[in-house]
Amino acid sequence: MKLIIRSIILIFCFFSQIIYANLVQDKIINLSVPDYTKKTATEWHGVYQKPSQILSSNNNQNWDQYCPKCTLLNQSLCEKYQCSEANINSDKAYQGIQVASDQWIRLANNVALEAVKHGGGPFGAVIVQVDNKTGKVLRYWIGYDHSANEHDPTAHAEISAIREAAKQLGVDNLGEIHREQSKLSQNGELSHCIIYSSTEPCEMCLAAIYWAGIREVVFAATRYDAAVPGVDFSDKLIHEESTKSYQDRQVVTIRQAITSNSLDAFNYYKRHGEIKRYGNVSD
Repeated sequence: MKLIIRSIILIFCFFSQIIYANLVQDKIINLSVPDYTKKTATEWHGVYQKPSQILSSNNNQNWDQYCPKCTLLNQSLCEKYQCSEANINSDKAYQGIQVASDQWIRLANNVALEAVKHGGGPFGAVIVQVDNKTGKVLRYWIGYDHSANEHDPTAHAEISAIREAAKQLGVDNLGEIHREQSKLSQNGELSHCIIYSSTEPCEMCLAAIYWAGIREVVFAATRYDAAVPGVDFSDKLIHEESTKSYQDRQVVTIRQAITSNSLDAFNYYKRHGEIKRYGNVSD
């Protein structure tokens, strides 16, 4: 009899853990589709789990089988483009960086899907603020792609999230947030932010991440996934142009003007110590 009772208790505990895990995931899923205009931080309580690295180079990627059905309005276009089933990551640049999925990257992907449904680009980002001492998540921000809606070519998801996080925290370095400088509360002396992006950040967004002082980026889809026919968000041209000297670039003409007052702003800046200093990129 005792053995039966003990078995029942073990089974109950096992299924309780599964139910709890599903509830947590459901909470994340619900938070992934907030009001599209929501830009304020969302408070969060829980220990941040660092993404676990996948050591094997031959990983079979799981696919959630999401493939929207064709409608009468988009029948011809829908039939032309098949749903992608796996990331395109044959480039050597992706070797050794694969990590397992977690709630934050799934949230970023859900944000990307919501962005599309609201007329934006298929991109989403999540910035997570973590307390350095306790490792607990303090809050997070969601960034949608607003480029088309706001007629702003720079309003990519990552930049949208960075702008809101920095503005609400009142800092320009999201990689090292001091308690006395932050507009938002934090228990520890220091905290930092990590950014999750639904897609490999473009050159502009990656530069913004560097300037913001963020030292950890996790992305899902690759830039090759973003460039497939039907999606057509390719930044190959920018990648290639950035490696060339200015005189060899063919898309944008770049010139350096030799003028007498080119250093005036720099000289004023470096000789006035009362000016607020910023900038988080160094050699």
